[in-house]
Amino acid sequence: MNTVQVGFLVSIAMVVLSLGALVTFIYTASADFFCEHVFKEAGNPGLSPLRIVKNLVGWCLVVAGIAMLVLPGQGLLTLLVGVGLCDFPGKSACNRWLLKKGYYHRAVRWLNQFRMKLDKPDFVLPDAPEDQ
Repeated sequence: MNTVQVGFLVSIAMVVLSLGALVTFIYTASADFFCEHVFKEAGNPGLSPLRIVKNLVGWCLVVAGIAMLVLPGQGLLTLLVGVGLCDFPGKSACNRWLLKKGYYHRAVRWLNQFRMKLDKPDFVLPDAPEDQ
């Protein structure tokens, strides 16, 4: 196998994994995922195996998303899902800032259309965005 074939297979795998991650998020995320109280810093809740795996998967998706910005694939979606899974200082402030943007609200409303088809409750959004 030459490098072009390997690159093609990696690109296909990234597309499939990013779409799978998006579908999994839409199906499993709680309706209050985007609410303010979810983003409060929890202090130091300790290291649990689930938290370690969640962060490891998140950072792998961040790296894959960055790669997919120049390779074929859903780079931005993969990057956002990866950042959503990762724990880092200032994450709640970043999420609050993003939720104030109108395009973020439109994207969440778009996700709600898919949740409706899955008989899941709509995501609850905080205050109205500042640019609408």
